Parts: sequence; C-alpha cells; structure tokens
Amino acid sequence: MLVADRSRRGLSERDVAPGPAPDVPPTREQPYTHDFQLQAVMELKATVAVLAEKIDRLGVDVKGIDGKLDGLNNKITGLATWQARMITAAVVIAAIVGLLWTVAQVVPWSRIHLDPTPEASTKK
Repeated sequence: MLVADRSRRGLSERDVAPGPAPDVPPTREQPYTHDFQLQAVMELKATVAVLAEKIDRLGVDVKGIDGKLDGLNNKITGLATWQARMITAAVVIAAIVGLLWTVAQVVPWSRIHLDPTPEASTKK
C-alpha cells in the first residue's frame, strides 16, 4: 500500500522520509544460544566468588574484633574486682575507726591510771 502511494506520486523509496519508530522493541530473530547462557553463568560465578571472598574477610574481621572485646571484658572485670576490694577495705577501716572512736568516748581515760611498775614487785 505504501509502495503504491509512492509510485502514484512519482517518488522513489529514497525520496520519502522514514516513518516513526515502532513503540515495541524489535523481536530477536535468533533465540538465545548456549553461549549467552554460559556467559551469564560465568559472570554469576565470578560475582559469587567475590562475594565469598568478602564474606571470608568479614569473618576474619569479626574474629579480630571478638578478641579485642574479650580483652576489654577482662580489663573491666579486673577493674570491677579491684573496686570491690577497695570498697571492702574502706568499710573495714571505717568500722575499726568507728569502734576505736566509740571506745575513746565511752571509757573515762582520766580514771585509768597506768602504773609503769607492776603491783607485785612493789609489795616486797
């Protein structure tokens, strides 16, 4: 039909501008071959290998961080133990000082006479 219109007007195929492009993509004349599928599989294999390498590296990094965290945990535990010992020592010292202060307040020191010589040696 298009060829008949051109011939009536006296135009050749080269003189007429092409029509608009179709809205749908052109269909493939040849179906996918095994080469295309093999190429896709090989690219997928390379991508999976890179991913596996990165996962292995991540595992090594996590083990390193785990070791650092264990070291920090040991230091914190040691500090907590030291604090508990210091608090216990402070409580014991405070109790001893309180007891001595109470004894000093209760005992009438002015009535106590400390004789440097024992009584048995002076009665001879």
